[in-house]
Amino acid sequence: MNGNEKINSISKKIENNKELTKTEILSLKLMPFTSYSETVEEMTLKTAQLTNKITTLTPSEINKIKYIQQAVCSKVIDEDNQPRIMEEIKMRNTLYDQAWTQAQEIGKIEGQKIGRKEKEIINEINKKQNKEYPSKKH
Repeated sequence: MNGNEKINSISKKIENNKELTKTEILSLKLMPFTSYSETVEEMTLKTAQLTNKITTLTPSEINKIKYIQQAVCSKVIDEDNQPRIMEEIKMRNTLYDQAWTQAQEIGKIEGQKIGRKEKEIINEINKKQNKEYPSKKH
């Protein structure tokens, strides 16, 4: 498959807010494995940038594309060029980031609730012990 033709075709569809086919979505995931005139780094970066412009897919669908792009990037791009491309890929990977942030907040809130409940239980135990076993004064 000619990657340059495919990416130009997909780009026009995205600019015109047209739905992408399953084959086009698959192409966004695996573009580095097509033939093209740019370097693998340039094509991978272009594909990630193009994915960030998609408005016709749900965030979940975009994230699925990006997960594959991340895996491909880590396998086909040399380590020196990975950070720049990974930043672009992660740019709209919002569901993962939001889920992580939300999980941290929930964990913090739940931890605070548990801590307060434990403190209440300890206070109750101490009160009962003080009633049942008052301290003896000599």
